[in-house]
Amino acid sequence: MSLASVGGKPGALVLGASAGGINALGYIFNELGEDFPLPILVTRHVGLNDDQGMLRVLARQSTLPGQSGER
Repeated sequence: MSLASVGGKPGALVLGASAGGINALGYIFNELGEDFPLPILVTRHVGLNDDQGMLRVLARQSTLPGQSGER
């Protein structure tokens, strides 16, 4: 986990995980809460047909909104 900085100030929270890290991501998002002030960027290994799987799991574990990026 790291904070990406822009002009010396954090601009985003950047996380990486493998497929087994989805539950850990859900825990982190839940702990951050709805008022977390930065965008959160997540990258993870996915199967060819699994674009929305992570979003479905995280939506059950967190109230933070999410969307999938393009490949």
